[in-house]
Amino acid sequence: MGSGNSLSNWEATAAGEQHLYWEYTGTAWMQLPPRHETRITAPNSLYERVQSDAHSQQLQLAEPASFSNEYVIVADATWAEQTGVSTISELATHLRDVDRIPGIAVNEEFFHRQDGWPGLASYYDVRAEEREPSSPRRSSLRLSD
Repeated sequence: MGSGNSLSNWEATAAGEQHLYWEYTGTAWMQLPPRHETRITAPNSLYERVQSDAHSQQLQLAEPASFSNEYVIVADATWAEQTGVSTISELATHLRDVDRIPGIAVNEEFFHRQDGWPGLASYYDVRAEEREPSSPRRSSLRLSD
Protein backbone atom coordinates (compact mmCIF):
# COMPACT_ATOMS: atom_id res chain seq x y z
CA MET A 1 0.00 0.00 0.00
CA GLY A 2 1.09 3.54 -0.61
CA SER A 3 3.87 2.66 -3.05
CA GLY A 4 3.69 5.93 -4.94
CA ASN A 5 2.04 7.31 -8.02
CA SER A 6 1.05 5.52 -11.21
CA LEU A 7 4.41 5.99 -12.95
CA SER A 8 6.48 4.73 -10.02
CA ASN A 9 4.20 1.69 -9.64
CA TRP A 10 4.31 0.93 -13.40
CA GLU A 11 8.11 1.16 -13.42
CA ALA A 12 8.51 -0.91 -10.23
CA THR A 13 6.25 -3.63 -11.65
CA ALA A 14 8.09 -3.64 -15.00
CA ALA A 15 11.41 -3.92 -13.11
CA GLY A 16 10.13 -6.87 -11.04
CA GLU A 17 10.34 -4.92 -7.78
CA GLN A 18 6.65 -5.55 -7.06
CA HIS A 19 4.18 -8.05 -8.46
CA LEU A 20 1.04 -6.04 -9.15
CA TYR A 21 -0.88 -2.85 -8.51
CA TRP A 22 -4.22 -1.26 -9.42
CA GLU A 23 -4.32 1.02 -12.47
CA TYR A 24 -6.93 2.75 -14.58
CA THR A 25 -6.69 2.19 -18.33
CA GLY A 26 -7.13 5.93 -18.98
CA THR A 27 -4.19 6.71 -16.70
CA ALA A 28 -2.06 4.02 -18.32
CA TRP A 29 -2.87 5.36 -21.79
CA MET A 30 -2.29 9.06 -21.09
CA GLN A 31 0.38 9.04 -18.37
CA LEU A 32 2.50 5.90 -18.60
CA PRO A 33 5.15 4.88 -21.13
CA PRO A 34 4.63 5.27 -23.97
CA ARG A 35 2.44 8.31 -23.31
CA HIS A 36 -0.35 9.01 -25.80
CA GLU A 37 -2.07 12.31 -26.57
CA THR A 38 -5.21 10.97 -28.26
CA ARG A 39 -8.11 10.33 -25.90
CA ILE A 40 -9.92 7.04 -26.51
CA THR A 41 -13.44 6.82 -25.11
CA ALA A 42 -14.34 3.27 -26.21
CA PRO A 43 -13.44 1.14 -23.15
CA ASN A 44 -12.64 -2.07 -25.06
CA SER A 45 -10.46 -0.29 -27.61
CA LEU A 46 -8.63 1.54 -24.85
CA TYR A 47 -8.04 -1.69 -22.93
CA GLU A 48 -6.68 -3.45 -26.03
CA ARG A 49 -4.26 -0.61 -26.77
CA VAL A 50 -3.05 -0.39 -23.17
CA GLN A 51 -2.68 -4.17 -23.13
CA SER A 52 -0.45 -3.91 -26.21
CA ASP A 53 1.69 -1.22 -24.55
CA ALA A 54 1.94 -3.37 -21.41
CA HIS A 55 3.01 -6.44 -23.39
CA SER A 56 5.77 -4.42 -25.06
CA GLN A 57 7.17 -3.80 -21.56
CA GLN A 58 6.75 -7.40 -20.34
CA LEU A 59 3.64 -6.50 -18.32
CA GLN A 60 0.22 -8.16 -18.31
CA LEU A 61 -3.14 -6.53 -17.63
CA ALA A 62 -5.90 -8.39 -15.86
CA GLU A 63 -9.41 -8.22 -17.27
CA PRO A 64 -10.98 -4.78 -16.73
CA ALA A 65 -12.90 -4.15 -13.52
CA SER A 66 -16.67 -4.26 -13.85
CA PHE A 67 -17.19 -0.56 -13.11
CA SER A 68 -16.60 2.74 -14.82
CA ASN A 69 -13.63 4.89 -13.83
CA GLU A 70 -14.68 8.35 -14.96
CA TYR A 71 -13.79 11.20 -12.67
CA VAL A 72 -16.41 12.73 -10.40
CA ILE A 73 -16.40 15.86 -8.29
CA VAL A 74 -17.08 15.40 -4.59
CA ALA A 75 -18.94 18.27 -2.91
CA ASP A 76 -20.25 19.07 0.53
CA ALA A 77 -23.89 17.86 0.56
CA THR A 78 -25.22 21.04 2.16
CA TRP A 79 -23.46 23.24 -0.42
CA ALA A 80 -24.69 21.03 -3.27
CA GLU A 81 -28.27 21.20 -1.98
CA GLN A 82 -28.12 24.99 -1.49
CA THR A 83 -26.71 25.59 -4.98
CA GLY A 84 -28.60 22.86 -6.81
CA VAL A 85 -25.32 21.56 -8.26
CA SER A 86 -25.34 17.81 -8.92
CA THR A 87 -23.42 17.55 -12.23
CA ILE A 88 -20.21 19.00 -13.62
CA SER A 89 -22.26 20.98 -16.16
CA GLU A 90 -24.31 22.50 -13.35
CA LEU A 91 -21.11 23.35 -11.48
CA ALA A 92 -19.68 25.15 -14.52
CA THR A 93 -22.92 27.11 -14.96
CA HIS A 94 -23.00 27.94 -11.25
CA LEU A 95 -19.42 29.22 -11.36
CA ARG A 96 -20.24 31.55 -14.24
CA ASP A 97 -23.38 32.88 -12.50
CA VAL A 98 -22.14 33.68 -8.98
CA ASP A 99 -20.07 36.50 -7.52
CA ARG A 100 -18.44 34.45 -4.74
CA ILE A 101 -16.63 31.55 -6.35
CA PRO A 102 -15.69 28.58 -4.15
CA GLY A 103 -12.20 27.17 -3.83
CA ILE A 104 -11.58 23.72 -5.26
CA ALA A 105 -8.91 21.23 -4.18
CA VAL A 106 -7.54 18.65 -6.61
CA ASN A 107 -4.61 16.30 -6.27
CA GLU A 108 -1.39 17.00 -8.14
CA GLU A 109 -1.82 14.22 -10.71
CA PHE A 110 -5.37 15.28 -11.64
CA PHE A 111 -4.27 18.93 -11.84
CA HIS A 112 -1.59 18.17 -14.46
CA ARG A 113 -3.22 15.38 -16.48
CA GLN A 114 -4.54 16.55 -19.86
CA ASP A 115 -7.63 14.40 -19.29
CA GLY A 116 -7.88 15.72 -15.71
CA TRP A 117 -8.22 19.37 -14.68
CA PRO A 118 -6.94 20.95 -17.94
CA GLY A 119 -9.40 18.90 -20.00
CA LEU A 120 -12.30 19.53 -17.64
CA ALA A 121 -11.58 23.28 -17.44
CA SER A 122 -11.28 23.56 -21.21
CA TYR A 123 -14.39 21.51 -21.99
CA TYR A 124 -16.59 23.39 -19.50
CA ASP A 125 -14.89 26.77 -20.05
CA VAL A 126 -13.88 27.14 -16.41
CA ARG A 127 -10.91 29.34 -15.49
CA ALA A 128 -8.73 28.85 -12.43
CA GLU A 129 -5.58 30.19 -10.88
CA GLU A 130 -3.28 28.06 -8.77
CA ARG A 131 -2.64 29.01 -5.17
CA GLU A 132 -0.68 27.59 -2.27
CA PRO A 133 -2.18 24.34 -0.99
CA SER A 134 -3.66 24.24 2.48
CA SER A 135 -2.10 20.81 2.94
CA PRO A 136 1.12 19.40 1.49
CA ARG A 137 -0.95 16.56 -0.03
CA ARG A 138 -3.27 18.80 -2.09
CA SER A 139 -3.23 21.37 -4.85
CA SER A 140 -5.69 24.19 -4.41
CA LEU A 141 -7.40 26.21 -7.09
CA ARG A 142 -9.25 29.46 -6.93
CA LEU A 143 -11.78 29.51 -9.72
CA SER A 144 -11.98 32.81 -11.54
CA ASP A 145 -13.94 34.46 -14.33
